Amino acid sequence: MATVISIATVSGILVVCYTLLFSGGYQRDQSLRYSVVVEGGSKVSLIHVYTYEVEYNKPVSEFRAAGYYSVKLHPGLSAYADDHDGASTSLKKLVETAKGRIPKIMWKETEVRLIATSEKILLKEPVQERFLKVTRGVLESSGFMFRDEWASIISGKG
Repeated sequence: MATVISIATVSGILVVCYTLLFSGGYQRDQSLRYSVVVEGGSKVSLIHVYTYEVEYNKPVSEFRAAGYYSVKLHPGLSAYADDHDGASTSLKKLVETAKGRIPKIMWKETEVRLIATSEKILLKEPVQERFLKVTRGVLESSGFMFRDEWASIISGKG
């Protein structure tokens, strides 16, 4: 489980770095930005909220405890592979937690990404597609910036 969490955390940091380096973003001289990464395992789900400064579209602050927030939710999102309502409710709780850490004016410019672990029931392709459809729907309606390809299922145990 630690390996999957580590992979997802590193993936989240890479997403933030990619966003900082390649997005057009604000034209303001200096501003705060936010990024959200959801890790959906079967035993626990985590939501990570990253806060960082950007000046002329380049990062000017390092990741540190003051710019990072994380919360666990039991059971994990992948535990609801067969339960669409459960998956939706669980993910909505995580999204609401992130919204409480990010100013509303920034929601539309805050990327949200989902990395779910594939085990047991999620190994079946039709189940994966239904699970992704439900979770993508929640993220699309979250108020955050979201693209379908930002939700994925990786192999591993969570």
